[in-house]
Amino acid sequence: MALLAAILLPVTHAVRARAVSTVCFSHLKQLGLAFSLYQAQSGGFLPHEDNGETLPPFGCGWDTVLVSLAGDERLFGCPAEPFEPEVRSYKMNSLLEEGDRWFLPVSMVCDPAGTVLLFDGRVDNPGLRRLPKGTWNAAARRHQDQTNLLFIDGHAEGFSPPGSGPAWDGPGPFRWRAAPVR
Repeated sequence: MALLAAILLPVTHAVRARAVSTVCFSHLKQLGLAFSLYQAQSGGFLPHEDNGETLPPFGCGWDTVLVSLAGDERLFGCPAEPFEPEVRSYKMNSLLEEGDRWFLPVSMVCDPAGTVLLFDGRVDNPGLRRLPKGTWNAAARRHQDQTNLLFIDGHAEGFSPPGSGPAWDGPGPFRWRAAPVR
């Protein structure tokens, strides 16, 4: 019995971890659909990542705007983390809004399939815990040393960042800045 338990316990843990990662991908894909609905209603723009004041609804970040479109506030949290309504474990890529670009029309992104929109965000740091935005240094390695990413075109994929800390040191093979279409 002990030998059987020793063999099955790691397998059970791996299956459970993979199931949690799959639910995380599902949440990201559903949020991607909510982003698409927002774009359809806003003339092709993405919502502001923090609390922009130039397009309605004024003073609302992406998470506040998308709650009604997503239908379930639990979608904003990775299932690997305990759910807390005020904490967003998914973060929107804040490098999409640089300089004077507060609201980004998706048509300006030259590589929607390679540009990160949302990602598994760190909640272990009090400064990052409540923020709905960030970049690769705020990404979490929640799924067997992997982070899950949603791209502007709506597809999601996992990435194993190099290194061993809670976040990785660079952008990886993806775009974080929205290079304009020329």
